[in-house]
Amino acid sequence: MTFKNYSDHPERSLTRPVNSQKITYILAAVVVAGLLIYVGVTNFGGSDQSGSSSEEESAQNDSNSSSGASSDIASGSDYEGYGVSTDNELATDAGMEILEQGGNAADAAVATSFALTVTEPYGSGIGGGGAALVMNGPNDEPATYDYREEASTTSRDLNSAVPGFVRGMETLLEEEGSGQFTLAELMDPAIEYAEEGYEINNYLAQRMAFAQPRLNQQNSPDFFGEDGDPLGEGETLVQEEYAQTLRTLQEEGPESFYSADGTIAQQLTTDHPHITTESLQQYDVQTPEVAQGTFEGQNVYSVPSPLSGVTLIQMLGMGERLNIGEALQGNEADYIHTMSAITREAYYQRLENLGDPAFNEISTEEYVSEGTIDDLAQSVREDRLDTEELENEVGYESSDGQNTITHSSTTHVNVMDEDGNTVALTNTLGNFFGSGQTSGGMFLNNQLNNYNETESSPNNIEVGKRPRSFIAPTIIQDPEEETVMGVGSPGGSRIPAAMAEVIFRMEYLDQSYEEAFAANRSFVDVVEGQATLAVENGDQAENAELIEEINNKYGDRYFIAPDKGPSYFGNVTALIKDYDDEEMQGIIDQRRGGSAQTQ
Repeated sequence: MTFKNYSDHPERSLTRPVNSQKITYILAAVVVAGLLIYVGVTNFGGSDQSGSSSEEESAQNDSNSSSGASSDIASGSDYEGYGVSTDNELATDAGMEILEQGGNAADAAVATSFALTVTEPYGSGIGGGGAALVMNGPNDEPATYDYREEASTTSRDLNSAVPGFVRGMETLLEEEGSGQFTLAELMDPAIEYAEEGYEINNYLAQRMAFAQPRLNQQNSPDFFGEDGDPLGEGETLVQEEYAQTLRTLQEEGPESFYSADGTIAQQLTTDHPHITTESLQQYDVQTPEVAQGTFEGQNVYSVPSPLSGVTLIQMLGMGERLNIGEALQGNEADYIHTMSAITREAYYQRLENLGDPAFNEISTEEYVSEGTIDDLAQSVREDRLDTEELENEVGYESSDGQNTITHSSTTHVNVMDEDGNTVALTNTLGNFFGSGQTSGGMFLNNQLNNYNETESSPNNIEVGKRPRSFIAPTIIQDPEEETVMGVGSPGGSRIPAAMAEVIFRMEYLDQSYEEAFAANRSFVDVVEGQATLAVENGDQAENAELIEEINNKYGDRYFIAPDKGPSYFGNVTALIKDYDDEEMQGIIDQRRGGSAQTQ
């Protein structure tokens, strides 16, 4: 996907149209008919009108240029390519199987998501939550499905909030599915993987070893060997207890999870009494308006507050205004300085403004407006958030300086079907393996730790409130190049920054998609007044010299971060459908591994 540059961009309604795909087809037919009539009339006038027609065409082109890019993908819109990209090969297989059986993108996304709860048990689960973006056809405005966890208590030390995953999958299937598959049928691959087992890969083995202090062998015996150590790479992981819970959910339906007399609900509330039957019964999926912005002539759709699609859109907009492409093509120190300044500004705004809109006066539309992003870019130019004010910046996840490095456990899914429907969703448990606590073999989230203790914060903890999150499933539509891209990443606080870096490289550098995804990244973190830079090249001596150059050249006050390892910088995955060239491409970040299949 090659991005094009436009001068201005039209504002578009955030209201999702009813039966938008059908309306699009009708409108397209009307437009084509009108053009045919217009061509016939203008040609009938003969050569005397050719000069005038040319001048009018030129004026019309100027008008179109100043008002922004068209939102429509016209030619090739009947291209029937499809595909799935995830962080795990088995999960990708599950989604592709559904597409090949005639299911649509939502069907496949549900099957894939359930499969990932088994094949990436550290990253997502029915004890967690997530958010999805769904675009029905290449010209639709997406819908948002927020099934994040909700607080049932104000005691943060109890770790787990009310899970939303199951209700989210149910709602996604009911609202967006093809009607050809039941939820029970889409759970089959997950149950098969749990019952029959699969070979543990290197990354899962690392995560199990890393999380051993929090995993309880008594509650999670399937993850440990007879010697008491976690299973290792190459061994087979069979999840018997979790398979039984999935069987119960398959047979009894989602109400077994959310109703007072549900089998799973009764065990969950017994094991973890702060999650009450009332809080489970009251849980519902939210469908807020999508966050919509532009970047170099493309329409960027992402998830609204308290999620971080707003942050991503702000970062892309600032990068465009600050000519980050020039820095990216030039000196590495210049680029990292600019990228770090953009990250700090956007993340500072996130801390100040984003929270659950049900409990705060939040205007997602205002936060991603052209005027707001203009002001943020000017703030970076003027260095308003300068090094003397670092003590006013706080840890990116909480105001009490909570370490966010471990809050990296998410997984991302992109699905596109032959009809042009796109789903981009990100699911999470919070930390790796969530809280480490289980019920019926499912790991529970630790999202109560993601609220702020400060009462004045828009992210302070309240019963029924959803915590702020870095997840940012995104769909980018390029009407000029006639492409649609679903993109997202795990990685905790690095998610928006990692996604922005990849998109900047795709736009401004003459690189292949694979090169853009594999390129080294950096990340600035500010905790308790100290800014540290992590640079991904594995050579700390070179990193120290680079940071010294940045500090000397710009007067910054960055410290070198310890070597984080590649997985720290996220695992961006994307799926691109090119309607013009009739090509599908799946791109996988290999920092944590992954899989993409296209047809």
